[in-house]
Amino acid sequence: MGRGIQWKEVFIVCAFTFLFVFILENRSVQVTISPQAESISVHRHMLLSGFESILLPTARDMPTPSSINSSVTVFASTVTDNATVRNASLLINGEIGHKQTVRPSRLHIDSFGFPGPVPWDWIRPSVRDMYTMNGQIAVQPFFFNSDAPDSGAVAPIWTDEQIDGMLEVARSRNLSSGQLSGYDDSSSLFFFEAFDRYPIRGKSILVIGSQTPWVEAICIAAEAGSITTVDFNPPVVSHPRIKSISIDQLDATDDVYDVIVSFSSIEHDGLGRYGDPMNPTGDLQRMKKLQGLVKPEGLFYLGVPVGNDTLAFNGHRVYGPLRMPKLIEGWKHLDTVGGKLEDLFAQYQNGGFIQPILILHYVP
Repeated sequence: MGRGIQWKEVFIVCAFTFLFVFILENRSVQVTISPQAESISVHRHMLLSGFESILLPTARDMPTPSSINSSVTVFASTVTDNATVRNASLLINGEIGHKQTVRPSRLHIDSFGFPGPVPWDWIRPSVRDMYTMNGQIAVQPFFFNSDAPDSGAVAPIWTDEQIDGMLEVARSRNLSSGQLSGYDDSSSLFFFEAFDRYPIRGKSILVIGSQTPWVEAICIAAEAGSITTVDFNPPVVSHPRIKSISIDQLDATDDVYDVIVSFSSIEHDGLGRYGDPMNPTGDLQRMKKLQGLVKPEGLFYLGVPVGNDTLAFNGHRVYGPLRMPKLIEGWKHLDTVGGKLEDLFAQYQNGGFIQPILILHYVP
């Protein structure tokens, strides 16, 4: 004789089905705050897709825990197809009822797209492969955790006296009378020669990435027209020849320039050192964006580390025969001040680097 309907079993099956659906629709994420409360690692609970790691860059969006290494649970009402957790809230153990909404942009399954700095060990292997071009580029530890504005870095202040002092040295080209750059003298000499070969007199200039106004001083000495400086942490400046803007302002502008100048800046894009979004191809994307900011037939004077392909994370990149062609793709390489690229690749293949000035030409 067959069994009748067992309502107890039906109830159990329904209960488990409801619980399973509830878990899928309300995935929780466990968060651990470091003792310094400057970085947060997050692990999503094991579900059908397996164990995945997600990261948060700093504790600035989190409520202060009642004790060091407190446990925090993030409850997400939905997990979208692109793995971005939305409508998230926090509940800190020991602080019953304490909840705080987290901006969705701060919480990602993928370990890039949010502001750095983030340690290399926290980045998912698949994303590390993107940074290293599938393991072709060697990685060296060179981590900075204090250069981002949110980490306490203060915007540099450029005084008129400082700029005029550098301008005097740049005009005389007597580097023994005073220091221009924070690098060796070759960087200044390379720019002198670059502007002699390809003059910038009367041209509008966009300077990418400056901590001190030495490049700007050389541009003024070369009789440039207007000068706009952009940086992740833009300097405070009141000099009549220099305007300062942020990267966000640059990305939002429709302005175009006759000339772009950059020294020791592009190689940092996407590494998060200066609070910029983590992005394995941030440098390549920045170079593409700059094509829309230079006038047709405009020039780009680019100084980046050149040697053997290396990722000194999160300090900088060194460009060799693998990544350099990708970096300058879409630009016509006219000249290099400081040596031929092929010779420099060979000269520094066993370590070290040089920062020559590449003269690039943009033809739409």
